[in-house]
Amino acid sequence: VDLKFGDLMGISLVTVVKKLPNGVRDEQLKEMAEITDEQFVYLTEADGFENVKLISRHFKSINAITSYVIQYTAWSIDETIYFYNVNQFYKGKMFAMTFTCSYSKKYNLLPYINRIVNSLKYY
Repeated sequence: VDLKFGDLMGISLVTVVKKLPNGVRDEQLKEMAEITDEQFVYLTEADGFENVKLISRHFKSINAITSYVIQYTAWSIDETIYFYNVNQFYKGKMFAMTFTCSYSKKYNLLPYINRIVNSLKYY
């Protein structure tokens, strides 16, 4: 974990940057989308989450970089948690950002997620 932020309202942001092995191309991001929705739910539940509901998985361009975005919910202790993941490959590195909050706060968080993601600059 390269950056972790959390607040008292249960909103968190975790960012991980990994250097990729030589030969891994930025275009290989598309391979992440090759699993089925059912496989995604199974793998996420295997990581310990319960009642995973996939909202969407799609590609979008963020600052001219192809990004793979996944939105889903999962049950955690006593509430439904909303997850918004952004994955990017750029110049031999993988950037993975995960935003989480209580599902009831999702619409309050989305403008901040978009502002953070759209402000990313890679040098």
